[in-house]
Amino acid sequence: MDTFTLTNTVTGKCFEENAMIDGLVYMRLLRYTDAVTSFSKVLEETPHDMITLSYLCTVYCAMNENDKACAISKSAIEYAEKNDVDQSLILRMKCQLGLANLYTYGDYKLANKLFHELLDNDVIIPNKLDHGTLLLNLAYSYSGMGNADKSIELNRKAIAVMEGNDSSTLAVAYNNLGTTLAREKKDTKNGLQYLQKALMMRYRLFGNVPNVVIKENLYLLAHVWFQLGNVQRGKQMAIESYEMQKHLQKINNVKEDPTWNLNIIGYAYLKTYENEQAIEYFKEAIAIKLASPSEHQRQYSELLAILYNNLGYSYHNSGDINAALKNYEKALEWMIDTQTEFFSLYGYFSLKARILYNIGNAHIKQGEYRKAIDNLQRSTELRDEHVDVDTFEALDLVMSVSALATTLSLQGGLPEASVQLTRSLKQLDNIPDEQKTSYLDMGKIYNKIGTASRVLNNHKEAMVYHQLALDTARQIYGKDTESLILLAEVQVELHEKPGTVKHNLTCATKMLNAMHKGQSHPDLEYIDKLLSKLET
Repeated sequence: MDTFTLTNTVTGKCFEENAMIDGLVYMRLLRYTDAVTSFSKVLEETPHDMITLSYLCTVYCAMNENDKACAISKSAIEYAEKNDVDQSLILRMKCQLGLANLYTYGDYKLANKLFHELLDNDVIIPNKLDHGTLLLNLAYSYSGMGNADKSIELNRKAIAVMEGNDSSTLAVAYNNLGTTLAREKKDTKNGLQYLQKALMMRYRLFGNVPNVVIKENLYLLAHVWFQLGNVQRGKQMAIESYEMQKHLQKINNVKEDPTWNLNIIGYAYLKTYENEQAIEYFKEAIAIKLASPSEHQRQYSELLAILYNNLGYSYHNSGDINAALKNYEKALEWMIDTQTEFFSLYGYFSLKARILYNIGNAHIKQGEYRKAIDNLQRSTELRDEHVDVDTFEALDLVMSVSALATTLSLQGGLPEASVQLTRSLKQLDNIPDEQKTSYLDMGKIYNKIGTASRVLNNHKEAMVYHQLALDTARQIYGKDTESLILLAEVQVELHEKPGTVKHNLTCATKMLNAMHKGQSHPDLEYIDKLLSKLET
């Protein structure tokens, strides 16, 4: 029966032991360039030493030079099978090949096959850490294949096997489980708990010295804090992660793509309405991706679609609706038909529906209600069609339907608007509690339901929902201009005290002037119209 191990001791009669020890130390310190140099010295004397080749593959994967890791693994396996090398070392190299395929090509099926081969064929795995590592890698392959439930199950098994002693591998298991729970299952509370466990363990292992795994942990925590509505905390972690990445790039020659970090920092500024800064980050990220070889650009379809959508939203926030529409359309252009190749199932349908929703809202701002309805209907139909996808957000569906109800009511399609409004109200009950912490999105839903109710002459109901929108928005920012304006609009319709209405509009004006530095903005013009209406 074969034995698999990643942790066997270094033995051999002809390689340079000092260089080997140096390489292991450098690898432990995440000084990857130095580790490559040391392991290469060992291989000068023993070019087919499987253990050294395995360590070298690990380092190249950490440096995002996975093509090299794949080539080394394949060559080593081929040599070993021809020369009757110990089977345990062949299994070790197959594990490395699986890892390289995970991170290089996204070939999750091949990686899944390789890891199953190690776990399912009566292979003896004497070391708990090795067993946990294989379970962890198998979980990652399932995550890449879109099977979040299997990924969660295997990550929990990996943690159960390894728990008890701090290790970088256990930290990865915490990290991956937290990410899957937060991102795929929208279980932000438990996702945050596991990500914080991973970060604390990594600080215990590595101290406060900047390194790749802490940088990644901060990046993922930023996402979760955004989901929880704590924008400032998310922004802080996103910036810390990016600054750490730049530092590592200088000292360690790690070839890491910065565009995801640029996107999340831009997103942080977008969420805090610092639109000029957001636009700069999104443009920089887009420029980096468009500068890549044209044959590789299709691999970045998802990221480019996200970046153009976020750039469009930044322009939307700043009042430049034409620029917003231009970038939303570019985002759609990157939603290529081969979504199964470059997008996860959830990512493709959710992102496309969100872009169509944003286009619809932009047309509402321009008073082009027919165009708005067309895009919002496409968004709603897409979400209805794929409602069986378990990761599809109930929150997004309600957003599309409530926006459609609003637009139909504004255009005069009152019977259909009433149908969609009723549907929106019913679907509010389907939003899980953990998604209701997405305060900004919930506020927008309440606002849209309020607007549709007002046009349908349900003024009391409109007032309730606009007040809910305002209360929800205050959970994040203290105040929200859109809610203040719409609440004032309803108060005008209900002939509320002019002083109360003026107070809300004055607050909104101050916020808009601060955000846009005194420049003109469509919302400011609309506030002037409301104020003049008060005086008549």
